[in-house]
Amino acid sequence: MTDIYIQAVSHYVPSGRMTNEQVMKMLEDENRFVLSDEELKFVYYGNKRKLEFLGGSTRSFCTDGEGYVDMAVNVAKGALEKAGIKASEIDCLIATGISNPIREPSLSIIIAHEIGMENGIFFDITDACNGFMQSVRTACLYLKSGICRNALVVACESPLEVKESLKAGFEVEHISQIDNRFSNLMIGTGAGAVLLGCEGDRRRLVNLDEKMESKDWDASIITFPDVKIPETRYGKTRLRGFWTDARNISSIWRRGTVKFIQESVEKWNIHLDDIDIFLLHQLGDNITFSILKQIGVDKTKAPLNTFNEYGNLASANIPVLMSIAEEKGIVKEGTSVLLASGGGGFSYSAAHLIW
Repeated sequence: MTDIYIQAVSHYVPSGRMTNEQVMKMLEDENRFVLSDEELKFVYYGNKRKLEFLGGSTRSFCTDGEGYVDMAVNVAKGALEKAGIKASEIDCLIATGISNPIREPSLSIIIAHEIGMENGIFFDITDACNGFMQSVRTACLYLKSGICRNALVVACESPLEVKESLKAGFEVEHISQIDNRFSNLMIGTGAGAVLLGCEGDRRRLVNLDEKMESKDWDASIITFPDVKIPETRYGKTRLRGFWTDARNISSIWRRGTVKFIQESVEKWNIHLDDIDIFLLHQLGDNITFSILKQIGVDKTKAPLNTFNEYGNLASANIPVLMSIAEEKGIVKEGTSVLLASGGGGFSYSAAHLIW
């Protein structure tokens, strides 16, 4: 493949922190008239144990009038500043995010306007938590074709900005549905950006791989507002908010990620021992370390944990990890890095970088 370089990485996570107790209070408030006091107590302690097992204690959210678009523009400008280039030098801007509240025009056009990019290719991509990696792959296609010189990818999440839909996503008809709401308790807020180009001397993107499967399309569903869909495993054809198969989704993700990473490195003809740092989508240290153990990698090779403080940053997770790793000096020139993410459905992506 034509050499692709990451010219800059940027991230922003707002200062607001919502505790486990606060987010579970939202769940309780929505269902106070549906569940008995005894059931509410069971729900509280059951979810508290699950969050403690995953390592989550808080999740990030916007304060002081900050919003989704503000964060997206912030990281876009940050990437340009770090790279030392002007917005007029960007040919392509791709935006992604599960909680993107903009339906028309595309979020990417708004970002382009705010950073001073008047012309180019602008569009948004959606692929659940895997949106960032899919956006990078798409940007690489434009770069390798020669259509573009530089491409900016922005991932942003701010779920509380669609809080009415989010609150509706907490509602249940029976206590048996509580597990379907568990992913609500983990989501956080933040943004990340990468600037890609065909020239550079650092952060070379050596390999990219992706895989999609449709058999578990309904394991995790988010709809705003309610929508008619094919009958799901939840016995529903109309859903609103977040519905996840909490008992199975983490095992599907772990199993699929282990197999996918093994297949990818074999395809790339590299050995896992040659990877210095692993930056995996964050769903808690227990899940990350379980994946590494199954592929025979020591957990010290995954030194970053953002889930405990920020929660699940969804599509923004990987660029935030990359930017923090660079700021902290965890990745330096020559560091071999493997990125891996996935999204409900399921889709999997991996990339090998030489920093």
